[in-house]
Amino acid sequence: MNIYIKFLLVFLAVVAAFFLQQSGILSLGSINPNLILISFLLIIFKLDNIWFLGALLLSMAAVFFTLTPYWFPQVLVVVVLAIGFYFLKRILTGNNMLDFLIAILLGTVIFYLIINVFRFSLISVGLVLGEVLYNLILGFVIWPIFRFLKE
Repeated sequence: MNIYIKFLLVFLAVVAAFFLQQSGILSLGSINPNLILISFLLIIFKLDNIWFLGALLLSMAAVFFTLTPYWFPQVLVVVVLAIGFYFLKRILTGNNMLDFLIAILLGTVIFYLIINVFRFSLISVGLVLGEVLYNLILGFVIWPIFRFLKE
């Protein structure tokens, strides 16, 4: 598949995930999955071209920052986590799907720790565990859908 078409498809899928997350359509009660984190981690574990990844992450972050400046800290944390997991994936299990699920688990927990420290607020353990479980289920379902990305 042409790299430009792949870039456009992935970019549009992540923008769609952003709008789904914003709308709350996939919310279960008070649990809203972190589709941006899942999307960025999916990109990190499905693609290995550092320049393609960098261009994609930066362009998506720029779009998100422009659309909703309120989300600046959250998107910044997600981008930093995604970049961190890009380098950490080499020391994980070696199974891309399992590593992706581990990254979702750790990424969700770390995301809430950083964001809540930044906001000086308490962490609702039940809410975080619910979101971890929901994110893991969505990650398990989404992984095979994006077969067109090179593993």
